[in-house]
Amino acid sequence: MGVMVEFERRIPTVTTLIRLRAKLGPMAYCNLSVNQLVQFSAKTDAGKRRIIQQQLNPDTFKVQWYQKAKACIRASISQNFDHQPVYDGLAMLAARKAVTKHQLSDKATSIEALERFLDLKVPSILRTMHYTTIRPPDKTVMISDVEITVAPEIVFRGTMGGKKVVGGVKIHICKGTPFDYEQSEQVAAVIYRYLVEKVALPDEKVIPALCLSLDIFGDRIVQAPRDLTRVNRSLDEVCNEVKVHWLAA
Repeated sequence: MGVMVEFERRIPTVTTLIRLRAKLGPMAYCNLSVNQLVQFSAKTDAGKRRIIQQQLNPDTFKVQWYQKAKACIRASISQNFDHQPVYDGLAMLAARKAVTKHQLSDKATSIEALERFLDLKVPSILRTMHYTTIRPPDKTVMISDVEITVAPEIVFRGTMGGKKVVGGVKIHICKGTPFDYEQSEQVAAVIYRYLVEKVALPDEKVIPALCLSLDIFGDRIVQAPRDLTRVNRSLDEVCNEVKVHWLAA
């Protein structure tokens, strides 16, 4: 009896996915950022509903946090992880006047973020290979009928072993809820898919080791795995769940 009840509970999920595809059609999709996507599976049902509601009813005014820190880290990565842009940023932040609670918090966390960045162990290849940054106009990729906004802070083209390669870096600065290793790996895997489908030219190769999730307060830089089967399966499962909650909202 218990098995039958459990089976019956699963039927609406499959049915809902079929209804969702019929309702939305082949070219209308729900949308999440890559950060929301990897946070989704770790949330309670209430938390998942909040993420969906945030997308359906976005804030017209959204406070931007740690923009100076991100800009300095982006400049450093663009220059083969040269630390000078970070030192310059630390000096500017130290001299910046902060009055409001938001300004004080932003300043303190930005300084800590830059100091942590200086201590990160960087993949040696990125300190030695020659690459140039680019700004692809399309920042999204589709995963199981869910449009994911990837928007890596850094996308670059370079050469490795005489071959043209493409890579990207997504920066995550969140002191309260840094990504764990699995979430960082998922971000890196999404970057890989995005670069393969939207950025790489026919004569270019996307290298998993150059698809990086940089989590400042997680103290880690995680590469996309060479074998993406397991991670892609988990991403598909999360996206299927997203669609169920999206339809129910």
